[in-house]
Amino acid sequence: MIEKKLVLNGRKSVLELLSNESLRELIQNIYLSSSQQQIISECQRLSVPYSIKPKNWLKNLQKEMNSKYSDVFASLKSKEQLTFSEILEELSRTDSPECIVMLDKLQDPYNFGAIIRTCVACGIKYIIYSSTNNVRLNSSVLKTSQGYALKLNLVMVPNLANALEKLKKLGFWSYGASLSADSKTYY
Repeated sequence: MIEKKLVLNGRKSVLELLSNESLRELIQNIYLSSSQQQIISECQRLSVPYSIKPKNWLKNLQKEMNSKYSDVFASLKSKEQLTFSEILEELSRTDSPECIVMLDKLQDPYNFGAIIRTCVACGIKYIIYSSTNNVRLNSSVLKTSQGYALKLNLVMVPNLANALEKLKKLGFWSYGASLSADSKTYY
């Protein structure tokens, strides 16, 4: 089987990965069946390593990864992320306003993936989250985000309150949201 680092699974997600030049560099190998001719053609055209595997091998991998799909798997190298200090430095050098999302106590990988997709759609570049009591980037988050987790900077910090204070010193404002029984819709 393949290493359980980051594995993106599903035909559409892998095609999206192949279409992005900077993300394509993260691909270690693509494992697929011989029936996936479109992806095989793209891999050949782009010189991306791939391995054609029997259906039962892919089914076993599907079970091992607890995946919804068994047709295509991409094994990925980890994307280098900026540290919080590097983000502060980058933000201090620009006059362009940025919107940063901070997450705390988010434990469901599917919610994390959905939030990432929404952030990418809204043009968010940075998600800062606590290193304690939070889900981390894993294959479930990657799949749910449809690979978009690789398109922005996910920054883990030990203390969100301290990170927020440092951002405030750079002129950031903070807004909070929490779901409760008397919550109102955004729109």
